[in-house]
Amino acid sequence: MKQMANTNARSAAFLGDSWRQQLKYFAEWGGGAWRSLLETAVCEVLKDDGLEGANLLEIGTRYGKLACFFSLMGSRVTAVDICAQPLVAAREEARKWNVQPQFLKYDGDLDVFPDGSFDVIFTKSVLVVVPDLDLFLRKISAKLRPGGRIIFLENRKGGCLHILRYLRRGPMELSGRRYFSSTEVDLIHALFDGVVVKRILFPPVYLFMGKKKS
Repeated sequence: MKQMANTNARSAAFLGDSWRQQLKYFAEWGGGAWRSLLETAVCEVLKDDGLEGANLLEIGTRYGKLACFFSLMGSRVTAVDICAQPLVAAREEARKWNVQPQFLKYDGDLDVFPDGSFDVIFTKSVLVVVPDLDLFLRKISAKLRPGGRIIFLENRKGGCLHILRYLRRGPMELSGRRYFSSTEVDLIHALFDGVVVKRILFPPVYLFMGKKKS
């Protein structure tokens, strides 16, 4: 009971403006551009349905900081990753904040969850490595409840700026990634309702916000 009270107190504090100052820590990586789009997405959700009590799925949680952030905002969080090792640190992060997201290793197949399980599904630089994006997005849609939301933060192809990725990281590291172009944008528009797309030129990043098709 005491732990739950501590959790509720922390969540209440985050529901004020203090969460904005915390994003640099919880976003883990990506710099100011990624944090700016993440802040935009959170503001959009808070403006409408909010996060309090929402069943939220984070795909590709890594070290769990954003899962903890969403928990502190009042969500019931399930966070999955295909790698087991980062989840050890994720669980330790959750203990530090006295929150209880459910961290699960999975094999990349969302059918481990029943259809209609989630109010919000969130990704950050995950969809770029999904082999069959069309199928994966359809499964995301199936796992959402009616009116459920998507928040996708994904790497954009970026025209000539994309060349800088090759110079900095090399073609081997970038192989197998699908940096988003108009093809992927059109696919998300086709599979979800009310899709809002925001982008940053450098680094090239997309934010997608939308809802399950009615």
